[in-house]
Amino acid sequence: MNSLRTSQFVVIATVALLPAACGSAGQQPASTTSTGGTPWTPTGVSSSSPACDHPSATLPATDWLQVTVNGLVRYAVVRVPADARPAQPLPVLLSFHGAGSDVATQESIDEFSSHPGFVVVYPEGSLVDANSVVTNVNGWDSAGKKVDEPAFVAALLDTLGNAVCIDPSRVFAAGHSNGGMLVTTLPCAFPGRIAGIAAVEGGYDFVACPQGPPTPTLVFHGLNDKVAPIAGNSVFVPVADLMAAAAKRNGCTAGPQTAAHGSTAITLSWTGCAAPTVLYELKSHGHAWPGHVLPISEFTLESAIASGSGTVGSGLTLKQMAENMLLTNTQVDASQVIRDFFTAGAS
Repeated sequence: MNSLRTSQFVVIATVALLPAACGSAGQQPASTTSTGGTPWTPTGVSSSSPACDHPSATLPATDWLQVTVNGLVRYAVVRVPADARPAQPLPVLLSFHGAGSDVATQESIDEFSSHPGFVVVYPEGSLVDANSVVTNVNGWDSAGKKVDEPAFVAALLDTLGNAVCIDPSRVFAAGHSNGGMLVTTLPCAFPGRIAGIAAVEGGYDFVACPQGPPTPTLVFHGLNDKVAPIAGNSVFVPVADLMAAAAKRNGCTAGPQTAAHGSTAITLSWTGCAAPTVLYELKSHGHAWPGHVLPISEFTLESAIASGSGTVGSGLTLKQMAENMLLTNTQVDASQVIRDFFTAGAS
């Protein structure tokens, strides 16, 4: 195995075939922590989309959007909350899956669409070479080598705004792994249009957008992540570098201040910032979504392990890779924290 495509992504692709339900359903986190920070929204951006003038155009609770960008047909799943009201603009939450994953898996993990308050959009990636070891996978070309991802996101938001009454000044973006990398590029791709970002176990190929507009930034990273180590490796930059760039972009004057959350998590919060800047460091946590265990069965795990041998691009065996993806801190519910963080900016 010389690529993560035949390791992590074999597991994820199989997960997508399972029922769309969180693996930890019925299991409450030991504690749920949140950090809202100071509400912040972009200025000079319209607070209502064209569809707000045509309430009958509102999509049903579940639908697909299709856009064509540079000749490439792209898709996204849209979840409009049941309590949406005609001509009442709602904030948007974009949720980007990891490399090798898909919208069904991402929705089953983050469960954003099961809570009211946001129009949740799950964009579908395209085949990309994310970096030197993640090749030919369904994911995101954050560096813009072959795919113009900002153009896709822009077209998606424009199409969404013509179909659903949304508030373009309250567009938030969250992402896992390769999707987490992508969201860190969006503040510079859309200056003033992204109201906040959240990255979970991002694999940061480079430090994105250090000079962009202040943007609320929330990051989660496990101390035991072996796929994208918090200290970085030959492929990924250290998370500390990402946070330093975000703090500089957000005009922070001091920090970080630390606070404990239970026995397995701390937050590092920068101060004097023009926009909240927060990092969750998680013990007993691998390349997973905090509080939401991957919906994966023992059979699936065994199948993934049996699909190959040797090591993968990260130097892990298939078994080690799968185990690291299942190592999940359940004391922090990342989805709840993200919703609270974005809700503070959507007030």
